[in-house]
Amino acid sequence: VRFLQVSQGGPGRARNLGVAQTATPLVLFLGDDMIPTPQLVERHLARHAAEGGPTVAVLGGVDWHPEVKRTSLVRWIDEAGMQFELAGIGADAGWGRFYSCNVSLPRTLFDAANGFDPTFTYYYEDLDIAYRLRDAGMSLRYEQEARAHHLHAYDAGTGEKRRRGIAVGEYLLGLRHPDFAPYFANRFREVQGRRAAGRR
Repeated sequence: VRFLQVSQGGPGRARNLGVAQTATPLVLFLGDDMIPTPQLVERHLARHAAEGGPTVAVLGGVDWHPEVKRTSLVRWIDEAGMQFELAGIGADAGWGRFYSCNVSLPRTLFDAANGFDPTFTYYYEDLDIAYRLRDAGMSLRYEQEARAHHLHAYDAGTGEKRRRGIAVGEYLLGLRHPDFAPYFANRFREVQGRRAAGRR
């Protein structure tokens, strides 16, 4: 294991550095709050072996780590699809679900998309590269058995910080890609000004 560190610049810049320092034909990205299950790498490799090719990427499954308390906020994140939209998807995940928290792809495909844009310091760096991967012909396969456990607790403060970061990311992505329809901004606009149904 080689440990590389960047002083600033966000996950996209760090991932670019990691890829630049390797020569492997496949690269695997995991979030820093993702705890891989023992079979994660094996399942990624098996899926690439079974139906891989120069344009096939593999998205792994994600669920909450057992240590994360199931608060009403965490349940809302799941029920409202506010983080990872994995429920009910088929073998083809679609390029819009290129979640860099647990995804593998050929190095040549990554290079064809010119890597992550370091302008996105936090949030939406994965959807930005997904546009370019789509244009390079990417097909994203879903392998739910390549699982990682998300070890990230949320409370009101961290939830608000996340939404503020999302707002910046969505705005920047909209500037880069005119066909992008802001997902979270539009959902919050729908309910803005409505009376709350209850304290929760």
